[in-house]
Amino acid sequence: METLAEPAVYAWPQSVVAGETVGIHAAGPPAPAQVTIARVGAHREVVWRGDISLLPHPVPDRAAALGCGWPASTELTVDADWRSGYYEVVLTGTEQASVSRYAASFAASRRGR
Repeated sequence: METLAEPAVYAWPQSVVAGETVGIHAAGPPAPAQVTIARVGAHREVVWRGDISLLPHPVPDRAAALGCGWPASTELTVDADWRSGYYEVVLTGTEQASVSRYAASFAASRRGR
């Protein structure tokens, strides 16, 4: 297993409907970071923003096939006002006075599966 030198983020599950919870899983060197979630369409629409604390978590050898299994850094319930579509999760950290951005994504739907 390797340990990350830079932050990384993923959302799970990758498909949710209104009222369900999506976890934002992040890891990296210990530091504060901001999470921004935006719907990406004709216009980028920010729907949620919050702060998290990054903690180091190892990356399993078969992470690409089996996932990382990191604990959620934060969880949020998908609001009924969120339109169906593709949502981008951007993790912004400040290391040594520079801004770094890391992205993940998930899909949200107003309808049941």
